[in-house]
Amino acid sequence: EPGAPIPGGVPGGWGEAAEYVFEVEETDAADDGLASVFSAQLSSWGYCALFQCASYYRSWATCQCNPGCVWHGNCCHDYYEVCTNNDHRRRYQPAPAPVPAPAPSPVPAPGSGGSTKTLYHNTSPEAGASIVATGFRPGTQGWCGGGIYFAETAEATLTKAIGPDSHQGYVIEAVVNVGLPKYLGPECDRSLNAATVSKQGYGSVSFDPGDGREWIVYDPALILSMRHVDTPR
Repeated sequence: EPGAPIPGGVPGGWGEAAEYVFEVEETDAADDGLASVFSAQLSSWGYCALFQCASYYRSWATCQCNPGCVWHGNCCHDYYEVCTNNDHRRRYQPAPAPVPAPAPSPVPAPGSGGSTKTLYHNTSPEAGASIVATGFRPGTQGWCGGGIYFAETAEATLTKAIGPDSHQGYVIEAVVNVGLPKYLGPECDRSLNAATVSKQGYGSVSFDPGDGREWIVYDPALILSMRHVDTPR
């Protein structure tokens, strides 16, 4: 179903989202029982057991598995069993990431002040609706490795999502915590990933391939909010 939540999120590389959602929909169409099986697992296990406990808000979920749900009154039915019991916490929660060693601060690019930016991604209508419903996850390839790619304006996305597998027609406006950016040259570094960027003490990567600056994050939790906006013409 177009726009349906996809467990784990949708890849955020330019062009990857539409292809991924198409493959998911093809698989769903070939297996009519998939939705009922997933629903049965969800009912049996609960959201927190299935998707794991978290420290952040999941905009696509109907209930939450983070400590804030107690205050907001929207905890999943298995939150207290899975996320507050020490034995379950050790089983379901990932180990905390190591604290990165301090790194020298890079020379900021012009106009890059602040750690939060409003950025834009362009993809197909089907993929875009699934991203808004489910969220992003890092892609598998790109100039700066497998990350989640954004442009600085909606108009700029028109020259970004132009590869052979790219699609357009659905622009997502996102508020992104870019943290401490790592600025690279026009060829960036295809070997980058979440581990290497975090180990160097950076929260994001930024580069300009020649048609406008791009911003790449590797952790979906850094995307604070998203919404669909009109595609520029």
